[in-house]
Amino acid sequence: MPLPRRGLRAALVFGPSLGALGLVCLLLLAGCANTGSLGDLTIPTSVIDVVLRLAGPVDENSYYFVAFNASADTNSFPVPVAAGPYWGNGWGAGAITHYVEYHLGQYNLFQTQLEAFLSSHIGGILSIAGNVTGFEAGTYVLTVTSVSTDTPPVYEVTVVFTSSSTSQTTTTTGTLLANTSTPTATPPVPGLIITTGDLSVGDAATIQVQFAPNGLLLSPTLFDYVLPAGGTELSFSLDLASLGASPSNVGFNFITTTQLIFDPTITDPRQHTYDGLGPLGNDAIRRFDPRQFLTLTNADAFVPEGPGDTTLQGPVTPAQKNAVDIVDWSVAVRRLR
Repeated sequence: MPLPRRGLRAALVFGPSLGALGLVCLLLLAGCANTGSLGDLTIPTSVIDVVLRLAGPVDENSYYFVAFNASADTNSFPVPVAAGPYWGNGWGAGAITHYVEYHLGQYNLFQTQLEAFLSSHIGGILSIAGNVTGFEAGTYVLTVTSVSTDTPPVYEVTVVFTSSSTSQTTTTTGTLLANTSTPTATPPVPGLIITTGDLSVGDAATIQVQFAPNGLLLSPTLFDYVLPAGGTELSFSLDLASLGASPSNVGFNFITTTQLIFDPTITDPRQHTYDGLGPLGNDAIRRFDPRQFLTLTNADAFVPEGPGDTTLQGPVTPAQKNAVDIVDWSVAVRRLR
């Protein structure tokens, strides 16, 4: 079923025959009174249309996310957080650069923010501060493997990162100095400041990196949406440039949940009612070139989404389960100019 677009489709039909001000007003769908001067307005080159359909009416108290990975990395992708103790933002993990959230009658676009904490350590790696660069949640294990004869000595560190979306590991190296918070030229985890005491070969630390509960709220040039009004569908159109300058690949996943969970004592997935693409929610669309101006649908997926996934086991009512049970979706990219 095509997405109802109110003003957007009208702008495409009339095209150049409209005056510039009239075209912009149609695109922004907010009338001309609050648009400011014409010089402040831009018409997006292209938009991304998203439709999500559920087994039952949308529950305004539940949470609905469209998680995007707009980086060039096609090996990692958004996935639901299935169980604790490391819940992060309470709903999503893996690789997420941006997400649209619908909750309590509001659509919002956010850019993700990562946070890290030292979950365990042996020896002289004492604390961490700062922000990890990148966009992927997972676990870093740092191990001091050798020490130089320099003055002061430089400690080489082997770093093993495990992705929370793929469980694949990546091994890198870095360096530390003892008894300092001053980063070396090759810090073990870019963006993090690691405070050390006395260091020895064999010292180790585990650093958990997850998405912060609050993302950075964005104000896209165009963000058109349709409220569910008691129905089973959520839909919106978004300026594609909001996901980054000329993205060449966009991966995505739909993630729904009846509640955001942060309690680290909840570690059983059966206490959590959620859904995502695929039987376990981890069959995200990993490769989607938005420069092709095409449409992807549930029927095109390698594993089409259907009702009654095993992730819908939490202690909620049948109506609440149906409200987050994904049964159909579509994502399309259209050119406006």
